[in-house]
Amino acid sequence: MDGKYGVTRHFFKFMLPGFLDKLVLPPAFCRKLKEENLEHAILTSHQGRKKVNVCKNINGLIIFKEGWKDFAYQNDLSIGDVIVFEHTGGLHFNAIVFDSTACEKQFPEEVNLDEHPEDAEGWYKFYKSNKLKDGDFCIFELHTDSPRSKTVVMDVQISRHPP
Repeated sequence: MDGKYGVTRHFFKFMLPGFLDKLVLPPAFCRKLKEENLEHAILTSHQGRKKVNVCKNINGLIIFKEGWKDFAYQNDLSIGDVIVFEHTGGLHFNAIVFDSTACEKQFPEEVNLDEHPEDAEGWYKFYKSNKLKDGDFCIFELHTDSPRSKTVVMDVQISRHPP
């Protein structure tokens, strides 16, 4: 607590079945938060920042709604994961995601395509020709004739983000 009457700065939530539809914040946090503007929250994680619509239920608990599912997909959340939220003021939160092993989730580092423009052009063509959208993901399976072969063949499986 930030003092006797302050708002708790940190809380955590387990991802339980049904977590993709909504996330209800802890009652103790909701009781202490005196936020008048309950239109949306800003969630920031290692994967970026998302705007999430919020509402209150009949018990006065704050619920993350529209936009929450996008945040969950962006952070590859699954049942058993834990998110530690840091309240930074208003309805702004930093979020650290832990997987079911209790370790912080690791995400691949982003490649700076400005440093490799030849790669960017090829990936852009791939993106356009396959009509990829935010949230879609691709699985590449590598097939080589031999370790010394300069020919590389990949099977690609594209999974579409649900609408």
